[in-house]
Amino acid sequence: MSHKRWFILFTYLIAASVMGMIILALAAFIFSRLFLLIFHGIPLALPFSDLIRYLKAASLAGTVIGCGCWYIYYRHYRKQK
Repeated sequence: MSHKRWFILFTYLIAASVMGMIILALAAFIFSRLFLLIFHGIPLALPFSDLIRYLKAASLAGTVIGCGCWYIYYRHYRKQK
């Protein structure tokens, strides 16, 4: 595997995982707030501090998942060589 291909694949996996986790976290955040509004009558409030905390956690989780996916790919690649 060339150095350039390794870096492109690693960057793609990290970026895709981070974006996917951020979208998933935002969707879960909004759906949980809507659930509380509909079924329990709790007013819909989107506190900015909570949102930033969830985005940070989603970014960290996406980075870990992306690194893990790349490691599994690299291990499989080395085994075939």
